[in-house]
Amino acid sequence: MSNVGEILAFCGYAIASFMFYTFVPFLLKVEWLYFVAFALVVTGLIIYSKTEKDPASAPAIEEANGDQRYQLLNEDEEQADDHRHDATAS
Repeated sequence: MSNVGEILAFCGYAIASFMFYTFVPFLLKVEWLYFVAFALVVTGLIIYSKTEKDPASAPAIEEANGDQRYQLLNEDEEQADDHRHDATAS
């Protein structure tokens, strides 16, 4: 469970961030396009967070002999051992 202090700290950070990004355009006399860009970013974040993500949409790659990565690693280790034996024999 979350601690009350952690929740209050997060709320304070959220309020401070909101106030900062609200008042900075007035203090720096930013053009009206700042508000358009900010609204577009917020809209994009809302759409992104509401869009359903389907983790099962990506097909799993399965092989009959197991995972190809491990087979390649084992083959590479065998080749490295062969090179070590050749180097020590010379």
